Amino acid sequence: MTSLTRDHRTFAERVKAIRGYLSLTRKEFSKKHGIPEPTIRAWELSLYTISPTHLQKLIKAFKAENILCSEEWLLRGAGTPPLFALEAMNKELEKVQDQLVSPTGPIKPVHLESAVFERYNENSLTLEITDNQMLPLYEKGDHVGGIKPNQAVQNADFGKPFIVILADDTKLVRSLYRGSNDSSFSLGCFDILNQSEDPTLSEVTVKAIYKIVWHRKKD
Repeated sequence: MTSLTRDHRTFAERVKAIRGYLSLTRKEFSKKHGIPEPTIRAWELSLYTISPTHLQKLIKAFKAENILCSEEWLLRGAGTPPLFALEAMNKELEKVQDQLVSPTGPIKPVHLESAVFERYNENSLTLEITDNQMLPLYEKGDHVGGIKPNQAVQNADFGKPFIVILADDTKLVRSLYRGSNDSSFSLGCFDILNQSEDPTLSEVTVKAIYKIVWHRKKD
């Protein structure tokens, strides 16, 4: 499958590599995604560090080009490199579809995408959202995919949504917060005001966490 690699050593090289992969000039990329051309040039020449706001805008721009890219890979070159150029993904969907059998009828495209995501991302997990506690970001019926971080959760990640597997194997999507010790966390939701039950879980021991890098809205 077509992919970018871990060979790019700096943030600047990684941004330039993706833009080159898309065969877009800086001017073309700027016009399509509303990011000033001088800003793109500054990133690619390591003239200044990208801000969190601009980082999210850049990731959103890549997603619009059908490139799935995580903060971890862009900033540090860690984790799974970006995948899923549209043409390559369609080919892989065809391969996976041939291997999946549904006794109830046609397989939904999102299930094929989930299968491809798990197949080509090491230490990954996909999940269908089963509640509305993470509105407005995620709603019941959405699908998300996450990758296990290759290091401890960083301070900057607390408060962000993760796929969490609890000790009893329950799988949830919740925002993650630091617990009282290294082995515990607190879990929260976004839609606090509309919850009939306590929207937080305190001092929870988790079996695994996955940083969310893929999201598909429900059909």
